Amino acid sequence: MKLDDLTSIAKKNGWHLLTHCPLCNHSEFTPLFCGRGHCVLCKCSGCNITFLNPRPNNASYRPGWLRDHYLPNSIQRGYFSKDLEPNLSVIYSNYRKVVDMTALLSPKQVVDIGCGIGLSMLALKYKKISSVGVDVDAEFLTFAKSLGLEVRSHDITAGPIDKKVDVATLNSVLEHISEPITFLKDIRQNILSPGGALVITVPNLQSLEFLRDGEKWRMITGGHLWYFAEDSLRTVAERAGYSVEHIYREKRIPSGMSAFHTYVHDILETDKNTSGGIGMVLRT
Repeated sequence: MKLDDLTSIAKKNGWHLLTHCPLCNHSEFTPLFCGRGHCVLCKCSGCNITFLNPRPNNASYRPGWLRDHYLPNSIQRGYFSKDLEPNLSVIYSNYRKVVDMTALLSPKQVVDIGCGIGLSMLALKYKKISSVGVDVDAEFLTFAKSLGLEVRSHDITAGPIDKKVDVATLNSVLEHISEPITFLKDIRQNILSPGGALVITVPNLQSLEFLRDGEKWRMITGGHLWYFAEDSLRTVAERAGYSVEHIYREKRIPSGMSAFHTYVHDILETDKNTSGGIGMVLRT
C-alpha cells in the first residue's frame, strides 16, 4: 500500500491524511493493511506505535448513536433486559479486568473517566466499589443518571474536578483520544491526587482475536485512532509521566480458541499477552 492509496481513501471517506506519526512526529511509517470500513492501520518506524491513518476529522459519536447502536448492542450482550434493567453479574464478567485491578488498590473513591452510560460503574458497583462518572456526552450522562449512577459533565482537559481522588479508571477510552499523552497528563494534573493511580484498559493489538481475524478484527473502526500493544501503551504512559505498577494478564481463553491459544504460545514460543484487552495500573 502506497501514499497514493492512503490519499484516495482519505478523499473517499472525507478523512484527514497524516504525513507524520501523531505521537512522535516521525516522518516514516508503514501502512500495514486496509481493514473494515476502509480503515488503514499504519506502524510508525520511530516509536513503533500503530495508528489509524487517514482518520476522521471528528471522531465523536453521532446523534442517536446511543439509541440506534449502543443500547441494542448492550441488550444483545445481556448487559440489560429489554426494559433496560441492568444485569450486574453479566456486566461484571465483561468488565472484570478494570474492576479487579481497581479492587487491588482499595480505593476510598473512584472517578470513572469517559463513563459513557455507566457500564464500568455498574461493574464496580457489583463489587461494592463506589464511583463517580465524568463524561462530556449529555445523552450518555442522562441515561447513566436514569440507572441511579452519580455522574456529571466534565471535560478533564479543561480543568480540575472539585476534589481529586486516589484512583481513577479509564476503560476503553484512550484509543479514541487524538492526543493520548496530553490526555494522560491532564488526568494526572486534574483528577488524581499526588501518588494516585490510574487503572487503564485498551483493546489489545496482539490479542488472539486480532491474530485470527487480521484486517476483519472487530476493533478496527474509524473511532479507534490508536491500536496498542503492551509495549506501546507503556511507552505512552511513561511519556506522560507515569510508572507502570501492574500489568493485568487475563488467564481466561476465549470460547473455541484453546487450540489457537496453544499454537500461538507453544509452537511460536511467545509469552506475549494475547488476551482481548490490555490492563495496566499506572502510578503518578
